[in-house]
Amino acid sequence: MAVHHLKIALESFSEVTGLYPNKNKSLVYFGGVSTGDKLVILEDLHMGEGTFPLKYLGVPLRPTKWRREDCETIIKKVKLRLTTWATRHLSYAGRAHLYAKAVWGLGFKNGPTWNRSILGKFIWAIMDKHDIFWVKWVNNIYMKGVDFSEYELKGDVSWYWRKLCHLRKRYLKTNLLVVVKKGKFIAARLYMGTIQRNIDSFYKSVWCYALVPKHRFILWQVVHGNLLTRDNFAKFHITLDSCICPVCGLEEESHSLLFFNYRLSKEVLQLVFCWCGADLWPSDFTRCKVRLANSKASVKILITAATVYMLWKNRNSCVHNNCCYTKLRIVVLKI
Repeated sequence: MAVHHLKIALESFSEVTGLYPNKNKSLVYFGGVSTGDKLVILEDLHMGEGTFPLKYLGVPLRPTKWRREDCETIIKKVKLRLTTWATRHLSYAGRAHLYAKAVWGLGFKNGPTWNRSILGKFIWAIMDKHDIFWVKWVNNIYMKGVDFSEYELKGDVSWYWRKLCHLRKRYLKTNLLVVVKKGKFIAARLYMGTIQRNIDSFYKSVWCYALVPKHRFILWQVVHGNLLTRDNFAKFHITLDSCICPVCGLEEESHSLLFFNYRLSKEVLQLVFCWCGADLWPSDFTRCKVRLANSKASVKILITAATVYMLWKNRNSCVHNNCCYTKLRIVVLKI
C-alpha cells in the first residue's frame, strides 16, 4: 500500500536526521476510504484518526483567507488572558499607561497594513526579476515574459497570486525602490510611509520615565480635560445638586479654575517655582497646554505634574473628607 511506503520513507528520514514524528500528536485524515482500509492504515501507522475541519491552535485550516468566525476561539483566549492579567496586576492608571506606551512605545502595528507591507517584498522581487526559483516560476507560468505592471490577471489563477496582483495598484515600483537599502527590502519603511500617524501633541512631555506614573496620568487627564470635575458630569447626563468648586466654593468647578485660575493653585505654583528657582509656569490653562505641547520632558514639567497631582488630591480631600489643605501643606507633601 502507498501508505506503508510513506511510513518506510518517514522511518528512513528519521534514521538519517534523528527527527521522529510525535505519534501522540499526529493524526491521519481520511476521505473516501472504506472502514476496513482505515483500520489497516491506523494499525500500520500507530496513529489516531482525525476529523474535519482540520484545526491548528483551535483555528480551522482552509485554502482561502480566514474568516472572522474562524479566529473567534483564539481571540477569546487572548482577550481572556489579557483581561485577567490587567485586572489582577494593573490599576486604571496603570492600564492607561500601558495603553499609551503601546500606542507610542511598544510598536504595535496595524495588522492589515503591516501584512501588505510585508507582501511588498514579493512584489519588489517580481518587478526586479530576482534570480530565485519562485520568481522564475511565476514568470514562466503566469506572466510568460510580460512585465508585472502590464500583466492581465486571468480567472484560473490561484487565490494567493490574485491577491498579490491586486497590490500592484497600491505599491508602484518607484514606491518600493525607496524602501530598499543596499539591496535589502525593508518592510518597516514601506509600512511607515503608508500609515497616517495621529500622534498626540502632549505625549512626549507627559509620558516620560522621569515623571512618577500617577503624576503623569493625572497630568494627561488634565491636558485633555478628562478628570471628573463637576462641569464634566454633564457629558454623562448626570445632574448634580451643585456645580460649585468644592475648594473655593465660589465658581463652577472646571479644569481651568481648579489648576490654574484659582487663587490657591496660583499661590502653590508660585511657591513651588520660587523654591526651585525657575520661571513661573503659565497660569493660563490654554497657554500651559501650548507649553506642554511644544516641550520635551524637563524638570519644569516634572514639577508641574507633581503640583497638579497634589492640587487634584486636595480637591478630592475637600469632596470626600471635607478637609482642604493649606498651600504650604500641598507644597510640603509634593516635595
